[in-house]
Amino acid sequence: MPHLNRAKRRAPKKVAVKRSTPQSRSSLLLRAGIGIIGLMIPSAWLVTRLVERSYQNSPVGLTATTLEISPQLTPDSHQLHVPIFYSILNLPKTFMEQPVTYELSYQAGPPNHFIAQIRGHLSSNILLSFDGPRTPDPVIDRKIIRSCFTSTFSFQCLATRQRTLQTWTQDLMSESSKEWSLQWFQVLDASIGADEQTQGIHVSTKTENHILDHWILIQPSGTQQVIHLARPPTPEGQKAFEQVSQSIASLRNYPELQYGRELIDRTLGEVQLDSMKNESDPAIRLSKLMETQILLISKVSVEPSSLDSFFHLAGISTLILRQTDPNLPLPDPKDLPLNRIVQGNLAAAYLYARDLDALDPKTSQIQALWLSAGKDAEKPGSAGASETHL
Repeated sequence: MPHLNRAKRRAPKKVAVKRSTPQSRSSLLLRAGIGIIGLMIPSAWLVTRLVERSYQNSPVGLTATTLEISPQLTPDSHQLHVPIFYSILNLPKTFMEQPVTYELSYQAGPPNHFIAQIRGHLSSNILLSFDGPRTPDPVIDRKIIRSCFTSTFSFQCLATRQRTLQTWTQDLMSESSKEWSLQWFQVLDASIGADEQTQGIHVSTKTENHILDHWILIQPSGTQQVIHLARPPTPEGQKAFEQVSQSIASLRNYPELQYGRELIDRTLGEVQLDSMKNESDPAIRLSKLMETQILLISKVSVEPSSLDSFFHLAGISTLILRQTDPNLPLPDPKDLPLNRIVQGNLAAAYLYARDLDALDPKTSQIQALWLSAGKDAEKPGSAGASETHL
């Protein structure tokens, strides 16, 4: 048989394998981590910008400017120095030479809750209102709130911004607004420490037909209350804003209601009801009675558990009704009848008194005054329930 040549078998070459050291593995992981982070940073930035853009038509997405306000300590002839809930301020009593008429909204609550809302009619189309205090749950420190509103948009502050604004301005948040503005304001009262100075958020929105201003007052303890102003975009509306801004400059917030109670008790102690009744000028007599009604509304804002407060409010409301012609429209000669609002206060006084003690003889007397004024007259307005207990 022929000899077959066999190919020579060659041993395979040995390939040297480089073993990794702990140092080289760390280097690889580091480079990989840097690469991943490099991809994540643009993504996180993009997501933040997209979220921020989604809030561009809302005050939640705005960065607040800082407004420092010089205090106005002494009331002028158009103001009354009174407490409203935890605040003491110079409250408008007249606007454009016409009396401002204040009314209570009714919401079941006292003696465990504050009055839900107090409204002041500056004119037929300008409304000033005060919402009863609330304590958010959970409580957010005022320094954190200020930092979130005055810094650039971030996910960390989104929830704080939403919670703070939507607590008070739910209707405003749904508005299709043309213009928004957001400020962190502070009344620089040198007579007290910086932490005690009135601070909070002013958010304003403007549409074609109206402007809404909200001043959210924030206590160091976390308790909040708000002042609203609804006005038309007219010179009259601008004048109302300027007058209310003066009241904001006079604001001083207190941690306890006792400060306001002492002030209003002293002020009411100086009221001379007999001299009002004997006043020969009907306009002056009516003006003084309306001022006294403001004082009594102030009283129930700081002491809503007092049946006497509602008893006296009902009495002064009845005196006002007896001083006016049922068809006399004040303060606006066109659209805002004084009687409608005063009758509403009389009804609110009775309903609050009934909640406090339906069997007390004073409650029966208030009911009798209400019935004599016409039980089917204007009922008191309503507002959202206040969340802060006394």
